[in-house]
Amino acid sequence: MRSFGLTSRCLRVTYTDRYLDFASHHPIAHNIAIVQTLHSRAEAISSSLPARDKETKHLRQALISNGYPTDVIKRHSRTINPPGPANQREARSQSVTLPYVRGVSEAVRRILTPLGVRVSFRPNVTLRHLLVRPKDRIPVNETTGVVYQVPCASCPATYVGQTGRRLDQWLRDHRRAVESGDCANSALAEHAWGHHHPVDWCNTEVLDHHPDIHQRLVLESVHIRSQSDPLNRDNGSMPQVYSPLF
Repeated sequence: MRSFGLTSRCLRVTYTDRYLDFASHHPIAHNIAIVQTLHSRAEAISSSLPARDKETKHLRQALISNGYPTDVIKRHSRTINPPGPANQREARSQSVTLPYVRGVSEAVRRILTPLGVRVSFRPNVTLRHLLVRPKDRIPVNETTGVVYQVPCASCPATYVGQTGRRLDQWLRDHRRAVESGDCANSALAEHAWGHHHPVDWCNTEVLDHHPDIHQRLVLESVHIRSQSDPLNRDNGSMPQVYSPLF
């Protein structure tokens, strides 16, 4: 952050004058917002007119070094007043944010603007997406509230299930049923013993996540009916009237 006549010398050492490069893959509105924000901040925070003039001159040079044309800097260096409450409510009710793709996003904006829709854009890839991991990823076998799929190792048949417990605990129960031949309580065991097919435990896959049991049951039904050769003894909890959709 710049001093504006107030910042101590220790903060100046880390200041780099680096901003979003004008030639980067971002909407032009983002570049304009940087020019406006920096000049508005200089206007609001500078402790005196000489400090403001000095900061404005420095910002101009910094922006030029980041590829900003002088006419863009001059045109958008005026302080912009924030919209009133009524305009803010209108913007929220008629706005949409889309991923930015140069050459395509501008055309989308031109189409939607006459319809009264305010379009803003966001980058597809950010440093946060690339670098930040707030939490370590939970191993698949330790996840809870999942819809999962267990394939047969000898044919295309698959079993789809759901559980609110840890997946590895639920699979342990399945494995125990297959090993003991508990065909009455396990469709996997019935298939394994009836066809002499081993179960491919290593390729168990999580298909969906949801903490609510009712939502998981619906998702389970969807995935069962999406399989070409399901091992399940029924189609799940979803009413049969929806079957033609699958």
